[in-house]
Amino acid sequence: MCICALCANKCPRQAIHVDRETKEWLLKKEDCVHCGLCAKVCPKHCIEMKEE
Repeated sequence: MCICALCANKCPRQAIHVDRETKEWLLKKEDCVHCGLCAKVCPKHCIEMKEE
């Protein structure tokens, strides 16, 4: 489980919110621009970008 918040810090649209107390994170899909920065900075590979 990732709660480091590197992805949220890197997101240009603030589409990711990480709550370290509850150890949960939320992705607001409607705000995501699919830039892939979150996946690139994740040290544990909790986030992946896939072409579908």
